[in-house]
Amino acid sequence: MTTRAVILSAAATDLAVLAATYAVRGWNVAGAHAAARNTARLSVMWFAVAFAAPGLAHFVRSLPAPATLVRSFFAAHAIHFGAVAVLITRFELSHVSQHPGHDAAVVLGGFLLVLVTALTATPGPFWTYSYLHRTTLYVVFLIFFGAYAAHPTKPLRAVTVLLVLALFLRLGGARKLYSQAEPAT
Repeated sequence: MTTRAVILSAAATDLAVLAATYAVRGWNVAGAHAAARNTARLSVMWFAVAFAAPGLAHFVRSLPAPATLVRSFFAAHAIHFGAVAVLITRFELSHVSQHPGHDAAVVLGGFLLVLVTALTATPGPFWTYSYLHRTTLYVVFLIFFGAYAAHPTKPLRAVTVLLVLALFLRLGGARKLYSQAEPAT
């Protein structure tokens, strides 16, 4: 599968979730909240695969490149941000007018964090580029982990198990890559 196809499939699946949620719940405040939640839930799955890519590559030989998977997560999460934008501008404008700074910081800050993670997915010429990518990737991990660990719906707390598994795969894959790079003594 080509890079473009993987990224487009991430966006298309999240768009399908968005459309299905509105079709079932309706074009109303409840539907908009459900659409935002459901698109975020699919986005976290794309993130878990992208985050675990260094370790998953040892088990799945046809796995797309980690940079492609990170960009696929961004594509899915961009659909989520679109769902949040619809929710805020169409159904919750009064909430935004009461807390404009907080809402702007959360939405814009989150979008910029995910954007920087995607833009730095391909290694750059400077060590700071890779450092910025790893830092933003782990910050996104911590945000998702914290959100799902304290989720009010107890079955959704199981997403933290998926994230921890992705963390172990990531660290195990990176450790194996570093140990292969060390010269034998």
